[in-house]
Amino acid sequence: MEVLAIDMYSKSSQYFSAEQVSRTCAPYFTERQREELDFYVRDFLSSSFLVRRGDSYTFSHKSLMEYLVARNLVKAIATDDLSIIGSQVIPKEIRMFIAEEVRSLDEDDKKRALETLYSWVLLTRLGVDQSTMYLGGNALTLIADILIGDLDKLKAILGENRLAILEGVLFPVIDLSGVDIRMADISGADAIGVNFSNANLNNVNFTHCRMDWFTRGTIPVRIVKQFKIYDIGHIRVYSPNGEQISLPAHATALDFAFYIHTDIGLSTNGAKVDGRVVPLRYQLQHGDVIEILRSGQPKPSLDWLNFVATQKAREEIKRYFRNI
Repeated sequence: MEVLAIDMYSKSSQYFSAEQVSRTCAPYFTERQREELDFYVRDFLSSSFLVRRGDSYTFSHKSLMEYLVARNLVKAIATDDLSIIGSQVIPKEIRMFIAEEVRSLDEDDKKRALETLYSWVLLTRLGVDQSTMYLGGNALTLIADILIGDLDKLKAILGENRLAILEGVLFPVIDLSGVDIRMADISGADAIGVNFSNANLNNVNFTHCRMDWFTRGTIPVRIVKQFKIYDIGHIRVYSPNGEQISLPAHATALDFAFYIHTDIGLSTNGAKVDGRVVPLRYQLQHGDVIEILRSGQPKPSLDWLNFVATQKAREEIKRYFRNI
């Protein structure tokens, strides 16, 4: 059944025929058994694990097929066989079975599995083709799935010096520059200190990732805009020249102007975020690129005090009106 399940998976098929069972299973039979192959096939097709749909068959429970595929993929990881790992995105249901299987291994085998997956991620630096297009993404996602909630064991396996990510999801990696991890799912990860520069991050799920300034600087702004980041009490935004700036949550475009310089804040008469004009009270979001528009002379308004969020902006506005 495992051989048949992985054959269906590799062909992205949900159904199979009696002839397909014969072709798939024949190489695993002895010469004497092949003489009675039709009997074995009929006996197999009549089992309670399968259901018939016209002239085709499928597994009676989808989870059974997913489990059998997962067992085969775990064997592929153990033997460093990447031939069936990179051709398609591994569904979450199969990933969960793989993670459970790997977590049940002894510490040495678990360490080898993690190191194999990591080596596959780094292998994508050499380029990918149709058969390995999703290798890096699948491998990185499996690392995340395997290591969720397993901090103590992970420290014992990999050692403190290789932990780049803490809390919830942990990766035994620091440098992912130049890798191809398209379609990876690392949602909820703490990615502080990870280098993603020049990596292919197409459709990577970074939802609720936590990142520091270094990590953010290695991810293109256009991708930063696609995911939410845990950064308690603060947001990270960018000046037009790419400088990263940390501001309190709920900071506005006007707060950004005062952060740059008091004179800029006082003479601000407009702002653009990602090239579009926004009001000064616009609340900034993670990854915004802000350009400040200025008048020739300071023209602040007392109304600004009703929406600025930073203490510096409030103090400078009040000081201006006290001194006029």
